[in-house]
Amino acid sequence: KSIAGIAETAAFGPSRPITVGDVNGQRFAIVASVGLDAEVVAHVNLGLKRHIGKWAYLYETLKRAVLSPSEPFRFRLNDHEHQAHGIVVANGRHYAGAFVTSPEAHLEKHSFEVCQLTRPGRLAALRYLTSLIAGRFAQRADVRIDEAMDLEILGPEGAPIQMDGDVLCRLPATIRVLPDSVELIFPESQTASVPSGP
Repeated sequence: KSIAGIAETAAFGPSRPITVGDVNGQRFAIVASVGLDAEVVAHVNLGLKRHIGKWAYLYETLKRAVLSPSEPFRFRLNDHEHQAHGIVVANGRHYAGAFVTSPEAHLEKHSFEVCQLTRPGRLAALRYLTSLIAGRFAQRADVRIDEAMDLEILGPEGAPIQMDGDVLCRLPATIRVLPDSVELIFPESQTASVPSGP
């Protein structure tokens, strides 16, 4: 879309209320997660990113998947304690662009879809990645998805949390749906479709 068209949408486009999430006082719109992806965001080489763009994330992902051992995350969800080897809290269905973690998540639903990666190990991490790229992440038998309005991730202490592509805090953390929504402007083509998040 042209710059003029984008400006027109921003000035006059219709708006809809969306749910906003909170992690230890920091807000996010689409996704918050712990695990391999958060480690990648925390350690990606910014100089390499300036030279090769998003390929720097792929390089760091492969490096972390091969070199880093998988330590389970302890978390409390719906009054029960669990463990997982990665957690993706989806407020919107899209992740890192066009990829989908949970088809049931969308911005106008007042709850999260909490995706839990239950299988440990480097090979499992690579399989999760390929399933995400292939569009089959939510169909995996070792991905559990629960709907919730809040959860508490207890540890390991100090592990990074990525929120919409940035690491803004570390574990332990409480992730919750904020009670008040915010207005988001959507292109008219999206207002006519079923709500699914940007």
